[in-house]
Amino acid sequence: MEWDNIDFERKIWHIPKTKNGKAQNIPLTDEAMEILQARKSISTSKWVLPSATSESGHLSHPNTAWKIICKKASIKNFRIHDLRRTLGSCMSDAGASQRTISTALNHRNPDSTIPYTI
Repeated sequence: MEWDNIDFERKIWHIPKTKNGKAQNIPLTDEAMEILQARKSISTSKWVLPSATSESGHLSHPNTAWKIICKKASIKNFRIHDLRRTLGSCMSDAGASQRTISTALNHRNPDSTIPYTI
């Protein structure tokens, strides 16, 4: 994620290419914007999450950091992907349509959303 992908005025994170090949715009909360603005004010990198140890110059393996976070929080068997499932389930519980959930999860095929809503 580069700083150029964050639209601070519209509170949007633009992902130019996702796993399914489609671009996606993610709305950001006020809390997320505060964190990003604070990071940007001290950043000297084009990357939002720079890394001194990665060849790419940015965090490229979020699962490694996620495992450390979960270990420190004493959380077992919780993967990053579980956050998507939780989002889909919470949206379904709140009455969102399958199409809305599919769009939020950026599924190319709406049928891919069914397991998230059961």
